[in-house]
Amino acid sequence: MRDQGALNSLISYLNEDSTNLSSKFDAIVTLSTLLSNNPKNQELFRQMDGYRILQFKFERIKFQSYDLKKQFLTVIFCFVFFFFLRNLNYIH
Repeated sequence: MRDQGALNSLISYLNEDSTNLSSKFDAIVTLSTLLSNNPKNQELFRQMDGYRILQFKFERIKFQSYDLKKQFLTVIFCFVFFFFLRNLNYIH
C-alpha cells in the first residue's frame, strides 16, 4: 500500500506542468527504484497509466539550449541503459 501511495504521488508530480527538469529527473530516479525488479509495482504503474504519462511528458520537453538538451538526453540514455542491464541481472 505504501508503494502505491508513492507511485501515485510520483505520477501526479510528473504530470504537473513545470519547467524544473532537475526535480523531475529526481522523481524519475525514485520511480525507477520503486519499479526495479518489482513486478507488483510495475503492474500498478502500468494500471495508473504511468508509462503513458512519462511518454507524454518526454515528448513535450522544451529545452532552452542545445547543450541542455544534449546533457538531458545523455543522462536519460545512461539511466535507461542501466535500468535495462539491471533488469537483465548483469548489474546487481
